[in-house]
Amino acid sequence: MRRLASHPSAFAAGRSLSSLRLQGRPNILLDVALRHVDDTAAPLEARLAAVEALATLGTTRAGEVLARLGRRNDELGRRARLVSERRRRTGLSEREVEVLQLAGEGLTNREIAERLSLSQHTIARHLANARAKLGAANRTEAAVMLEELEV
Repeated sequence: MRRLASHPSAFAAGRSLSSLRLQGRPNILLDVALRHVDDTAAPLEARLAAVEALATLGTTRAGEVLARLGRRNDELGRRARLVSERRRRTGLSEREVEVLQLAGEGLTNREIAERLSLSQHTIARHLANARAKLGAANRTEAAVMLEELEV
């Protein structure tokens, strides 16, 4: 198996994270994120990026890990609580939030897809899911609702 994210700084740079997301390998992303979170020798930025990566997964296991991390009384615990609270407050996954924020900036589905290295169909699905969860009639209303929830 090809080695992914062999150095913690790769996580901070987001290279391995994007690669794993694009390849649709949530279990590998989870394993890599856990290794980085638990590596006390890794730079703090890499460990925080790993916490953020866990939040993007939206899996039960990632949620359990975030809950465990949220009980810590350090920067990792604060970040885990922040990303967990955002999801509870909005009901949206981190990816849905990310896509909706970009849509709120006026980007088209094609532009969002290119920026996130996803298909336009995937972007449309994230937007539809976000609209449904927020009860919004369109992407603009959903983006405004998200902004109001995050204030």
